[in-house]
Amino acid sequence: MILNLLIKQFLQQLEINNYSRSTIVNYGRMLQKFADYLGNRKLEVIKLIDIYGFQVWLKDEVKTYEGELSQRTMALYLSALKSFFKFCQRNGVECPNPAWIDLPKIHRPMPVYLNRDEISALISVIPPHEIRDRLIVNMLYTTGLRVSELVNIQAQNIDLPSKKAVIRGKGGRVRTIFFTDEVCNLLRLNNVYKGYIFKGRTRGRVHLTTTQVQNIVRAYGKLAGINKTVTPHVLRHSLATTLLQNGANLRIVQELMGHSQIGTTEVYTHISQPDLQEAHLKYLTV
Repeated sequence: MILNLLIKQFLQQLEINNYSRSTIVNYGRMLQKFADYLGNRKLEVIKLIDIYGFQVWLKDEVKTYEGELSQRTMALYLSALKSFFKFCQRNGVECPNPAWIDLPKIHRPMPVYLNRDEISALISVIPPHEIRDRLIVNMLYTTGLRVSELVNIQAQNIDLPSKKAVIRGKGGRVRTIFFTDEVCNLLRLNNVYKGYIFKGRTRGRVHLTTTQVQNIVRAYGKLAGINKTVTPHVLRHSLATTLLQNGANLRIVQELMGHSQIGTTEVYTHISQPDLQEAHLKYLTV
């Protein structure tokens, strides 16, 4: 079967499985690079050496136009290939074995998060009449929603009397999020009971874009004088950190954050030096 047709069918399957638009676009772009590398060669004749060859070619190709290829970006390319080969196998198409592809281990930087005082400062600078913005910041921090999940949440997903909502998150996984009383009050004041909670304010947009939400959060972070770049994901980090610092079980935090693997949640078990020093004094016995 023609490679480009297979790629198109694979991307359509991702869409059916509710993958985010950005994931579908990125996978399509990365697989097109692989198709460019293969040229006229058929998928069924590709060997392990060709996968290695693609990685070398890709580094040279990207370096020529964009600069050095990071290990994280290479891992994304290989992840796209691995998923594509699995799709081909499931559909009876002869292709390279997905098990050939080993994803490189990526160093995870220490997450940036806001402490309690910074969260209070952030919320306090939002004018009381800006209900939508107050709801955005409060909901991001107290539910741990990813920004893509936030903009796609709809009124029919929400059970306000039960203070919860069911959402479809990363990778099409369904999970339940829970609301504080403040978020429930803001949802009522927001007065949206049909369709997307965060309506688009530009022509042709049914909901706010992720970029618009990022700009809103970043602007309030600057207004609050916080010496960090405040983003929706920083608020997500902040929730996970707060939960763990207050004694929440790692498995519970994993479920609340919608992580498919516990290893992702373990990144949040970072401990600040003051906390470490306090623990040392508390538990040291002489």
